[in-house]
Amino acid sequence: MAISVKQWRSVIAESAEILGDDWHVAGKGRYTALVRSRPQWLFHLVYQEPTSNGRLVAYQGLLSAPLPGSESGQGGVTGGQFRDPERPDLRFKDVSDPGVVAEFAQTASRLKLDPVFDVSKALEVEEDYYVRNCERGNEDRIYSGMTLRRLISLRVLCGSRPLPDLVSDVRRVLVDDEFSSFGILGDRSPDRGEARNRAMWQDLFARLEAADRPAVEELLAQTRFDSLRAFGLAEEDIPDPIFPKMEVQW
Repeated sequence: MAISVKQWRSVIAESAEILGDDWHVAGKGRYTALVRSRPQWLFHLVYQEPTSNGRLVAYQGLLSAPLPGSESGQGGVTGGQFRDPERPDLRFKDVSDPGVVAEFAQTASRLKLDPVFDVSKALEVEEDYYVRNCERGNEDRIYSGMTLRRLISLRVLCGSRPLPDLVSDVRRVLVDDEFSSFGILGDRSPDRGEARNRAMWQDLFARLEAADRPAVEELLAQTRFDSLRAFGLAEEDIPDPIFPKMEVQW
């Protein structure tokens, strides 16, 4: 059962004290969340679902593209459905208990989110999924919209393919033209919605066509910064971006 915004903020403030320096409170109103400190390219947070159910959700978002409006993100989990194999009877349902919220943040991160917390590892996992889905004839059915954008965004960030292939990848995203994600936690404001999402990918395509890697990195860094600031992180809580070493030089 959902609790009020004021109650939720009080709960996660206590949860952050339990967890120590690795987590802190960010955001405002119904977008207030428990956030993993010092985010790089993968953004971890725990929030109360903005519905009457008010379920706990642990989210992982990729910051090299505008955050999608997904309930649980890539590899995310909800408290009522999440299971710890070592404690199968444990449930994370009481959003009013700071201890429960803190334990959910730790457990969900350890079991679900941390294994792909490094973007190079995240790309490796995504490419493995992609190959298997293509072998099964599922490419066209699965790779559209948010799923396609995540794969291509990771490829660009990691520089994992020759430049002509990356240009073709981003062109595929633009042809797909499925940008109807409305921002983290379902925010439908125009500046974080479909138009902003499409504009970022059009800009990325132009910078890749110009073979300007510094300009590409500048765009990815600004996209990351804008997403974190829009979510409520103070500038001093946003570390400088560390770009992974390009796998293919161009």
